[in-house]
Amino acid sequence: MKAAVLTLIAIASAVPCVAQLPEEFRTLAGEYNGYYWKSLSFDEKVAFVYGFLAGYRFAAPTNKSIEEQTEKSCLAQFANPTAEQYTECVMKSLDAKTEEYKHWESLDPTPDGKYGETVEATDRFFAEPENRVMPVTVAWQIAKWKQEGRQQREIDELMDRSRRIFIRVPRTLCELGYGITASRCKTLGTTLKAAPPK
Repeated sequence: MKAAVLTLIAIASAVPCVAQLPEEFRTLAGEYNGYYWKSLSFDEKVAFVYGFLAGYRFAAPTNKSIEEQTEKSCLAQFANPTAEQYTECVMKSLDAKTEEYKHWESLDPTPDGKYGETVEATDRFFAEPENRVMPVTVAWQIAKWKQEGRQQREIDELMDRSRRIFIRVPRTLCELGYGITASRCKTLGTTLKAAPPK
């Protein structure tokens, strides 16, 4: 219970009231972006990362049944398991994962390491002004892929796809004068054109 309360406090301190945030602090889909990130203090950034991770892990699919099944199956091979054998079976069960759980793990965009390291990686990503319209989670995904040693080609493809979704497509909407505001267009480095007459 105490951990849940601390998580809520961390999230509340990192995320000001949505009504107070300029629309430029979010993507068209409502995700927090680099402009929002740049507005936070270091402590607020750490709280934001912590709050995201706590929420993400709270939403994890259950993996209990496969862990219990793996432990039971492992212990069944021993008539009277020793403490060492029991420990080995428990450790083996912790490595067992359902396909759903593996998929959930693969979607976690945050790189491994300390919260401060994630903050630094995010700061580096958003140091480039054009990246600031992209979600914070894109910065984390890029940092994670670099950490995992992915090929530069894969990272470049992710960047290109992200720029298409969060920069090029919204700029096209600005040029068409459709479904986007003038302030968002300004953030994207363009202006909102008048919508064509019907």
